[in-house]
Amino acid sequence: MLALYCDVEHVVRPGDRTSVHVSTTASTFRLQLYPLGGSEPVWSGPTLTGKLVPAGDPTRDWQWPDHPIDIPADLPGGVYLVVGLELDGSTGYEPSLVGYDATALLAITPERPASTALYKLPMRTYLAYNPAGGASLYVNRQWRDGACVAGVRRPGAGIGGPTAEPVDIYAPGNPRQTFWHWDEPFLSWASERGYALDVVFDTALDDEPELLGRYGTLVTAGHDEYWTAECRERTEEFVAGGGNVLVFGGNTCWWRTEVRDGELRVAKDEANPVVGDLWWRTDRPEASLIGLSFRHGGASWLAGRPPTSYEFRPDGDALLDGVDLAAFAELTDLAGYEVDGHAYEPGRPWQPTGVEDVPDGLVVLAYAPLADAPPAHWYSDPREPHLRSPRCATIAYHRHGDALIFNGGTTDWPRHLHHPAVDRLTRNVLDAAGVHGV
Repeated sequence: MLALYCDVEHVVRPGDRTSVHVSTTASTFRLQLYPLGGSEPVWSGPTLTGKLVPAGDPTRDWQWPDHPIDIPADLPGGVYLVVGLELDGSTGYEPSLVGYDATALLAITPERPASTALYKLPMRTYLAYNPAGGASLYVNRQWRDGACVAGVRRPGAGIGGPTAEPVDIYAPGNPRQTFWHWDEPFLSWASERGYALDVVFDTALDDEPELLGRYGTLVTAGHDEYWTAECRERTEEFVAGGGNVLVFGGNTCWWRTEVRDGELRVAKDEANPVVGDLWWRTDRPEASLIGLSFRHGGASWLAGRPPTSYEFRPDGDALLDGVDLAAFAELTDLAGYEVDGHAYEPGRPWQPTGVEDVPDGLVVLAYAPLADAPPAHWYSDPREPHLRSPRCATIAYHRHGDALIFNGGTTDWPRHLHHPAVDRLTRNVLDAAGVHGV
């Protein structure tokens, strides 16, 4: 048995030394690096001596033995898997390590950008849902000083650990809240389509705020739910300087969180954990940055969701050029599992209104009213009582000077990229932002 975790709090570049922490029943093992999608290691380390350390407190630093690795200086940036290989054939057993598969994510960011775009991997969201050690922000919640807390330095963040997620009937091959479910499909599609993207963990981006300014576009996809104040401020400064933000996901920038001293902390109501420090309840609602909000949308988590069809704006838009709108509307499961929407006066969906955080010039490309179809239902969060518009899934964009801010408004966007209509719209957006290799 072998489990491991990497340093996700600092930017890692070719030529850097980075920490890998390992617990194993094997007396000897080796660490290897595999590129995303690769079947052969690009680096293989020396034989190392193993030590067994049980799983730790899910809210603390597990402090497993550190086996630092030196990243080859000529290694291209990208997502890599750190894999632990047991060498002595040990069959030892440690109950607390059941469910771990000897892998961890490593994001390597080049010293000089290799792309005009930086893809932000939602490590904070991975950590929030990570039940390693028996608790997460959703399972067996742990509380400290008025906040719900989860440890950063433990296995299972994105890959390599247990999961408490129910099976996604639309994509049963891998659980939600993992790298494989939303981020890997997007990155693999982008690579196939020739869009070069540099990558970084959001936790590491907080540690090096000047990094974002080296790029022209920030991209996020899937489920990027947990944002720190630092992340929000850097992104707003980036947009103010002309940087594009492209969101191909949903439930984006929902919880305001803090990462410090190896802890992920979120102020939640212990009696009702869906209530707490939500960005829309601050003086900087998320929609003021990204155009949409989960509070105007909804979620369908546990089973089949109600069929939901998008309607497109009648006067068209350049971003819709070449998109088969009729085929897009037939994708009745694109909206979900969580979706962001906009508020509008009933009967006037193309004119966002009713809330102070709507960006000037928000263009609604498409929307899909959320209607229950028993036994399938949509869950909706509370919002301002005066709003009367139906909850909806929305695709929209706005501009801040030269900056393009696009929001696809659904977590499952990456899982539909090989549909020709979704493929074309996504390419239109990336092209409009000038995303390419350098």
